[in-house]
Amino acid sequence: MLRRRQKEDEEKEIKVDNYRGIGLWLKNYSEEELREVKKLISCFIKLAKEVEECYKAS
Repeated sequence: MLRRRQKEDEEKEIKVDNYRGIGLWLKNYSEEELREVKKLISCFIKLAKEVEECYKAS
């Protein structure tokens, strides 16, 4: 059980480090560029949900 907890903690730390790295990387872009990227990603997520719904319906 202790080993599992250690592994979970390590995985969480890796995720936090990855998110921190992404945050630092995004600082190189303007607010306008980030807004446009957020819109694009939002569209991708919506489309993925629609595709999944269509797949389940068929």
